[in-house]
Amino acid sequence: MAARRSAGEGSIFQDKNGRWVAMIELPRHPNGRRHRKLRRGRTRAEAQRKLAEMKAEIVELGSLAFNARTVAEMMDGYQQVWMARSPSRSDRQRNELFAQTILVFFGDSRKLGEITVPECDRLLADFGDGSISPSGQPVSREYCGRLRSFLSNAFQNEIRQGHLKHNPASNAIIPATTVAKRNKRALSASEWQALYRSAEGVTKLIVDLGGRHGLRPQELRALRWSAVDREQGTLSVDNQFDSDDEFVDPKTVKSSRTIRLHPDTAVLLDAWRATQGDNRGHAGDRWSDQNLIVCTSVGSAIQKSNLQRMLTALCERAKIGRITSYELRHTAITHQIEAGNSASQVADWAGTSERMIYNHYRHKLREVNELLPLDYDSSGATE
Repeated sequence: MAARRSAGEGSIFQDKNGRWVAMIELPRHPNGRRHRKLRRGRTRAEAQRKLAEMKAEIVELGSLAFNARTVAEMMDGYQQVWMARSPSRSDRQRNELFAQTILVFFGDSRKLGEITVPECDRLLADFGDGSISPSGQPVSREYCGRLRSFLSNAFQNEIRQGHLKHNPASNAIIPATTVAKRNKRALSASEWQALYRSAEGVTKLIVDLGGRHGLRPQELRALRWSAVDREQGTLSVDNQFDSDDEFVDPKTVKSSRTIRLHPDTAVLLDAWRATQGDNRGHAGDRWSDQNLIVCTSVGSAIQKSNLQRMLTALCERAKIGRITSYELRHTAITHQIEAGNSASQVADWAGTSERMIYNHYRHKLREVNELLPLDYDSSGATE
């Protein structure tokens, strides 16, 4: 019995049309499917020559040199993959941080074939307890899971290209860390009022539009004066900022909406328009004319990080616990539900789906939708 050919050895045969075929069996795809490389020739000799060419190409590319690739080469190769997907600025920064962490832990010249599952376990454990995290502080289990996913996908990319046979990161254990994922919280009515009273200028508008009208942070920062209809007393949400602060369409089709302005908000907008006019005069040529409502003293968009710093400082001034910009929206939705509005009404008002409302606010819906027992007369018919 002939010995079984190994991967990369290749074979030659004739197809049903009589043409000679040179075939090389490559390492299987990550999903287990067979991976073959074929070339055809008119004669056996031509197919033999093409088989030799394929072998030379494979050796040159290192497709069968499973242990030759280094961690640095893997990170370079995987960067080309995730950058081709046009990641957002935040995703790009996170991936670059993960890549640097992996390079520091394993070393640039470490051979991929030498990396073991226990080493990947130690990488995640050290990242979780803050030993190798950039901040030097412990991180959440969820963030450790993102690092493992990034490393596993990088290994999987090497397998896809035939540089590696196994993925040690796929079996690594995500450690239990001391940092818990922070749950969203909604301000009580008294907390929101304290926050509102302590705010002034553009910060007061942020608290109002986010915590009373339920705008998402990216919608709030991209809001333009053309969206305000003072005669009708409405506000239209028809765009938002992307991760690079470029104007884009709203998050979903339902996110495009028109809502009623609170009377206090209308007064606040009028006062802010006058203040903005003064700022424009002082800024002169430095003014960035994007027609933004929520903006800096020179008309430019307020950065997300600066928005959060403004809110954190305001919470300290109002003597309430820290709240994020998205939790202002969470507060507005919570209070709308507690006021007795239905899930469909709140979903339309907030520019989201009923499913999201049911998934995240079901406990509030149960509190306000308590059914009274039916009142039956003695004959069994309802009154």
